[in-house]
Amino acid sequence: MLSTFVTIGHAIKKAVPEIRSVDLNKGQLDPGKASDFESLSCPAILIGNSDVNWAALGQGHEQGDGEVSVCYVIRLASRTSLIDPLLFKSLEQLELADYVNSAVKSVPGITSRTSSHEYAVGTYYVVEQVYAGFFKSTPPAPITKQVSLTINPFLTNPSTQP
Repeated sequence: MLSTFVTIGHAIKKAVPEIRSVDLNKGQLDPGKASDFESLSCPAILIGNSDVNWAALGQGHEQGDGEVSVCYVIRLASRTSLIDPLLFKSLEQLELADYVNSAVKSVPGITSRTSSHEYAVGTYYVVEQVYAGFFKSTPPAPITKQVSLTINPFLTNPSTQP
């Protein structure tokens, strides 16, 4: 599942170079916690909150249908006066959410956008979009390492001692 998050992050970063940070959604914008993450570089992407129902296919392989959320986050202007240039910058950044949506829908396995929500949290404005997808999980390949062994010729087998 985390590989899907990485693929989504790369697709967004490629399509929307204005994005300054991509991170897992660790509750940075939960009410009461937003002030703890004032260092969030905006515009930002927070990926996570997945909900996947997995089914075993055998030999460690799994597949599942589910959802993943992508939050596009911008910092709000301190004032909302129509003459404040920061307000227009915020509005221009808000338009990038459409490009984020297109980038996520281009990721293999993502089938559709199921919902979206827009809300303010402290000094941030969030466009949260939820996507349905078909996910696959394969077990990691076994790691094999070549080992060389040198036997000390001065060691003797105590069972062969007279």
